[in-house]
Amino acid sequence: MKKIYIHFLTLLIFNCLTNVTFAQKDNPSKDYLYLKNGSTVTGSIVFKEKKKQGSIKLIGIDGETTTYSTSEADSFLLENNQKYVVKNLNTNPEEFAQPNKFVQILFVGEFSLLKSNGKYFIELENGDILNLNKKSNTSIVGGSKSTSKRHLNILSYLTAGECNLILKDDLKKVSLNDQSLTSYIVKYHECKETAYAKNLNSAPKFRMSILAQTGIVHTSSKSTPNSLPTTQNLENPFSPIFLLGTRLDFYRELPRASMDLLIGFSSQNNTINFMHDNPVDRVTGTSTYTRQVISAQWFINYSVVKSRAIDIYFGAGIINRVNFTKNQFMISDYHMKAEGITLVNEFEAVKISPTTFSPSLKLGAILLKNQNSRLSAELVIDYTPSQMTINLPRLVYFNSLNTGFMIGYSFRQMK
Repeated sequence: MKKIYIHFLTLLIFNCLTNVTFAQKDNPSKDYLYLKNGSTVTGSIVFKEKKKQGSIKLIGIDGETTTYSTSEADSFLLENNQKYVVKNLNTNPEEFAQPNKFVQILFVGEFSLLKSNGKYFIELENGDILNLNKKSNTSIVGGSKSTSKRHLNILSYLTAGECNLILKDDLKKVSLNDQSLTSYIVKYHECKETAYAKNLNSAPKFRMSILAQTGIVHTSSKSTPNSLPTTQNLENPFSPIFLLGTRLDFYRELPRASMDLLIGFSSQNNTINFMHDNPVDRVTGTSTYTRQVISAQWFINYSVVKSRAIDIYFGAGIINRVNFTKNQFMISDYHMKAEGITLVNEFEAVKISPTTFSPSLKLGAILLKNQNSRLSAELVIDYTPSQMTINLPRLVYFNSLNTGFMIGYSFRQMK
């Protein structure tokens, strides 16, 4: 078993490094930056809208990073079809001037739909900017309070006419999000048979990858507080484990979140020694057994650090284990101190629960990545209550803490 595990681990790491290296060469970036001087630059664009709306970074095909400001750039188009242009969103010319910033263009037609830092704006043909996110208007009509939503009022005004009457039920359902706003505006332009263009995020909502992991799990156990104080020692607390499943990235809506669904297998031959000692008697024993485990693991992960170079994430989930245990040898000594008598037994005193559920936490890092494959490392900890019992003859329950170190490789079908 150990030789198979070592060969499998070596093959997995070699395959990960080979695939990641080759994939990095075969998958150049596809973002386009259009400069004010008329030239176009290709690379991978990094735009942190919440932090720096007035500048972007472009990582070129040669790996060099260059920063561009709104005074140099005119617009950029991301690989997922999101388009940004340099705009000034000052909705009140009488107020102090706002600096230019990169603004996302969701739709262009009779009027344009813009988005900046989660807020939505309408740009009219004359260049005026209307803010859709201002507070709703509340008035008292006939002694009762009436509230009208600002974005619905603006859209109703802009789409006034025959098509507005046709689409009045659709208008009532419009909410402040990309899909809802764009859907209604598209219906209006199609009703009027007017040309338009939209630049919605074309990235898939989900991205599913095949995930394979292998690693080592360390197990430590301790008797529960309400049980007889009993010590036990596993001669080999380490066991190899293999896992295969899927990783689901919430690519568009929650780019920092992912979910793992894995099926695992582990096999081990082991010996456990135990002892209970008190002023009246002492029990010592040894049990040799084989244990095979089939596990189902479910985790929700969240990336706390996510960049082009590395991804660090935390995960929380549940591990369900099904244990198949076969005792090979068992002996225990029951020594009565006052009488000086020792009884030897060979009955099955140690039992491992056939099914367990364990809450689990993990800390992981994606060390190498590209569009289609990733090499990861994880530290996984889970707590298993009442995983094992020892009959002294009174049952003693043991809780277990399992700590695993995993190397993983995930990949998806290349386009």
